[in-house]
Formats: sequence, structure tokens, C-alpha cells
Amino acid sequence: MFTEITIVGGVFWTITYLLIIRRGFKDKTFGMPMAAVCANISWEIIFSFFIPHDSPQIYINYIWFALDAVIVIQFLKYGKKKFPSFANWQFYGSFALGLSIATPMILTITDEFGDGSGAFAAFGQNHDVCTVCNVVI
Repeated sequence: MFTEITIVGGVFWTITYLLIIRRGFKDKTFGMPMAAVCANISWEIIFSFFIPHDSPQIYINYIWFALDAVIVIQFLKYGKKKFPSFANWQFYGSFALGLSIATPMILTITDEFGDGSGAFAAFGQNHDVCTVCNVVI
């Protein structure tokens, strides 16, 4: 039963990412706040390549990583125009700072709670993402 829930959850998050990407290209904007982008891509990198899950979750993580990479590209491509008062170094530096905070934060949560699956970090960041984006899951 756990495998089925994992797959169903993976499918729905994949659909969510695809819809974010679609809207981003359609509107020529980014579809996720910077903090969420940094947390998501950090989580996918960590749990796809450094602390990989077992099957089927690892394959879901690879898909999420690829989709999040597109979301990162959209953010970097379209995000600067939403912050015209930022110099390029400030915009891209803020993104780098976000990654440099999100990654160790996820690793710390994972270590502190002994949660090799990343569930606690994922729940926390997804709750914040949904709150920030005004999305109800």
C-alpha cells in the first residue's frame, strides 16, 4: 500500500510541477517564489544523488529534479524583470544565497530528526510553499 501511495503522490506532484512550468512559459514569468525554488531543487539534489531513496521513489525524485531544473531556469530567465531595482549581481547573488541556506537547512533537518527519507524537510517546505503561493492541497 505504501508503494501505491508513493506513486500516486509522485504523480500529483509531477502534475503540479508541469502546470507550474506550463504557466511560467505561457506568462513568461516564474511560477514559484525564490525560497520555494531553492528548497525544492536542494531537496531533489540531496535525495536523488546524495541520500538516494529506494525504488520507486528514486525514479520520482529524478523526474522532480528534471522538472525543478526547468523551474530554476524559468526563475533565472524571467525573475530579473520582476526585480528591476536589483542589479544582476544582487538578483543572482540572492538566488545563490537562497541555495546556500536551503541545502544545509534540509540536511540539518534530515540529520536532526534521523529522517533519511527527507519527509520532515519536504513537509515543512511544501507547507511553506503552499502557504506562500496561496495553494491549498
